[in-house]
Amino acid sequence: GAGVAAARLDAYAAVVHLGLEDATTDLRVEVAAHNIRGGDATGTCATRPVVADGPCALATTAPLGRVALRGDEHWSTSAGTFFCNEAYY
Repeated sequence: GAGVAAARLDAYAAVVHLGLEDATTDLRVEVAAHNIRGGDATGTCATRPVVADGPCALATTAPLGRVALRGDEHWSTSAGTFFCNEAYY
């Protein structure tokens, strides 16, 4: 899973999480994740939580009103259900 990467994030004051999606050509800035562990390399879906008894969703604490996005940049309120979501959460 994403536990190793997540453990290293404590050294940073801020992290910008960018999403990758096959169906889009614009930049997605992730602002929320769900408590769903990512699937595996075979495409098997996972239904276990990232954090047991954790909240369903985890929203950014960044002051989004102070961030200016350009025309091809958008907020993403779902980091999906693969490793991006697990790393964010």
